[in-house]
Amino acid sequence: MDRKLEWLRVQPPYSDVIISSRVRLARNFVKIPFPHKASPEDAVGVVNSVADVVKKEGIFNGMELLYMDRMDDLQRRLLVEDHLISPEHAMGDGGRAVMLDDRGIVSIMVNEEDHLRFQCILPGLQLMDALDIAAKMERDMGKHIEYAFDSQLGFLTAWPTNVGTGMRASVMVHLPAFVLSGRISNLITSVNKVGLAIRGVYGEGSASLGDMFQVSNQITLGPSEEEIVDNVEKIAGFIFDEEMKLREEMYKNERLKVEDKVWRALGILQNARSISIKEASNLLSLVRMGVTLEILPYIDTGMLNMLFLAIQPAHVLLGEGKMLSKAEMDIKRASVVREALNGMREGGKNV
Repeated sequence: MDRKLEWLRVQPPYSDVIISSRVRLARNFVKIPFPHKASPEDAVGVVNSVADVVKKEGIFNGMELLYMDRMDDLQRRLLVEDHLISPEHAMGDGGRAVMLDDRGIVSIMVNEEDHLRFQCILPGLQLMDALDIAAKMERDMGKHIEYAFDSQLGFLTAWPTNVGTGMRASVMVHLPAFVLSGRISNLITSVNKVGLAIRGVYGEGSASLGDMFQVSNQITLGPSEEEIVDNVEKIAGFIFDEEMKLREEMYKNERLKVEDKVWRALGILQNARSISIKEASNLLSLVRMGVTLEILPYIDTGMLNMLFLAIQPAHVLLGEGKMLSKAEMDIKRASVVREALNGMREGGKNV
């Protein structure tokens, strides 16, 4: 299935900072061991039960059920880079599957850490809408499958940190000013104090690339799904305001220095013949900030969002038909970036 990732689309008014919103609901079958304890027969039974429900419920029409052990390494890595499955799920073998739509909005991981993980990811700050969509899938699946639930604890999950609502609500944010000003550590500390976490671009255990981070709830037991979403949205709004203030202050106080960084970044990206993922990400971050500060108003933010994805290893390999060495990957990555950026024009002239 050919997917156009809807979450990469620019969604004002917060899109200068907030790339996307994601809600994930973890659920487990009653009386079946969690995936890390389940037998191969149990795991296959879970997948078969999901496949049966898909045939009965209209909400799942048009979604594709993919079996992880029938996919090659590149296909799995593409799904991870597209944020449709977790890195852990990609490493699974028999008894693991994923259901996907063709817009990259919804996915259901089967037999990751939990039997089912319903995910919805939307562009910009749309957490409540993402919750509505994920909850609808969860309810319709629940018409046919009994979930493991405790009257006092709530939904039971493989990890105690997910017990209760079983929900993770997160936003992907672009924070170049926090990083450049050296204030990102203070922000992480402040956010932790209100029950949220700031992690790398692929969630827990991952690193930041291009000043991209995920902000998500840590508490799942006690507050309702709506209360959790409301809290994450409020903090996301605060982060948006502070990041934009920092960008404007930097530009006001050090205009020439900021413009030099942005133009140098664009120049390197437009002309480099070889570039690593780390350098490309950092330079794209500066260019994206330059667009929001109207230093480079003619460059399309949506195209930059897609470029952040296009420079990832599996996407660079896509269409090659063979593995590439690191040196060859860096050459191909530079070519991808040049082709995307060198077509941009300002007032009829090449940038």
